[in-house]
Amino acid sequence: MLVPVDEDRGLDSPISAHFGDAPYFAVLELSEGSHKVSAVRNPAREGPGSCKWDLVSELKPDAVAVRAIGRRAYEMLTSSGVKIYIAVGNALRDVLDALKRGTLREFPPRAVHEPMHWRRAAGRSSASLPPALHMCSCGHRCRAVST
Repeated sequence: MLVPVDEDRGLDSPISAHFGDAPYFAVLELSEGSHKVSAVRNPAREGPGSCKWDLVSELKPDAVAVRAIGRRAYEMLTSSGVKIYIAVGNALRDVLDALKRGTLREFPPRAVHEPMHWRRAAGRSSASLPPALHMCSCGHRCRAVST
């Protein structure tokens, strides 16, 4: 499982507000009662010419846990058979606990937001958004997802 995180601090890594903008992706591997955690830097944060999709393709996750995700990322992941879950709690440890308990919920398609690029260019405020959308902590306009 891949989880976008803001810092590489093992199980104490804070969950990032958005999949594509995360500085790191935590790689969570479970097997027979044990787990392994590693983190890789998001190459998209390195500047032009870098692509997170090459990394995601290389890592071959079976699932991701996110707080927010754009339509393009959602479609690319689901078309590859990757399950997308709602990231719960504040740290990677919370996601791991929910995963072990079997309480992670699938990310609802209605909560996927449109690409952010046009919104930034248009300079829209959250006041002009439909009620189902909100300005999330990452500064993007996302559909509300309750955890």
